[in-house]
Amino acid sequence: MVWQQNVEKIVMVTNLVEERKDKCEKYWPSLGATQMYGEIQVLCQRDETFAEFTRRTFDVSKDTQTRSLTQLHFTSWPDKDVPKNVTSIIEFRQKVLYAPATLGGPTLVHCSAGDWRTGTYLAIDILTKEGEAEGAIDIPGCVLNMRQNRPIMVQTAVQYAYLHYAILHSLIFDCKPVTNEKFKLRQRRADHRMKPKQLQETPNVLTKTERELMYNDIAVYLLADNQVLKNGIFSVRCSKPEASEYRNKRRLTVEHRANQANETLSLTYLKFTEWNTGEQKPILIHCRCCSHRRVLIAQLTDYRDGANKCGLFCVVATLLQRMEVEREVNVANAAQNVKARRKGDP
Repeated sequence: MVWQQNVEKIVMVTNLVEERKDKCEKYWPSLGATQMYGEIQVLCQRDETFAEFTRRTFDVSKDTQTRSLTQLHFTSWPDKDVPKNVTSIIEFRQKVLYAPATLGGPTLVHCSAGDWRTGTYLAIDILTKEGEAEGAIDIPGCVLNMRQNRPIMVQTAVQYAYLHYAILHSLIFDCKPVTNEKFKLRQRRADHRMKPKQLQETPNVLTKTERELMYNDIAVYLLADNQVLKNGIFSVRCSKPEASEYRNKRRLTVEHRANQANETLSLTYLKFTEWNTGEQKPILIHCRCCSHRRVLIAQLTDYRDGANKCGLFCVVATLLQRMEVEREVNVANAAQNVKARRKGDP
């Protein structure tokens, strides 16, 4: 079918195994391996794993002709449920749209049963294109039309509600990724007089209760220099600070006594000290330092609410990592993703 219909993109929105149940057969060869499917030979050239999806590239050959096939596998969609936030599936859809294709064939979409998750993804894609082209959408009509062709497309009320939120975000905000080169060019052109409307916008979901909690004091958890805190089978030691221009660095050592053997965990503690200087460079340096350490505690000056400055730090750190790995970013989606995980006001 893939060969006959000139398919160059496969969208997979299920995992092979979910809740200890087989959901889909592994119909592709492993990285670097070749497998025959009748008269068609498939070679897996690339297998790239990201936080919420996997991208695989295959060479598909028949007789003397060879084609390129891209499989984009969304790995964060639980069965009979929805992803944790809408930005993940919207960004995944952008990856699908920008995947290379030259033959003009259809995109193949599948999940485990071919209806629940497949229907929701197709509806998001169809309605986003419809809204961008016509300025209006008909969500019930779209779902009804799909169900007339295949039953149970968009099965549950939760999926139907998620479809509304995803379309709302996709059409209101600029969800298209910006390449590393274009982002740098925009930054060079920007100045301090840039109007807010020129920036990618994000919705403010901070509630009144959350705003009141922002000003509560925080506990002091850092020990004095070279002091040891013991609590049951745990002991914590804190080193002396190593001061630099924008931050203080300490080493926290946690020991855990279990089964007569001590287990040790080393944490890097970085405290950013120049938040209110009005400069951009310090926070970028701090984010880069933190992004290269796997286990750390990053403290920002005056972070009582756990959302304001911490949120901005998380967004910037995420954007820097994505620039390095994917060579493209979307500020609006990154900020909304942090908001969805920790409600606040980054």
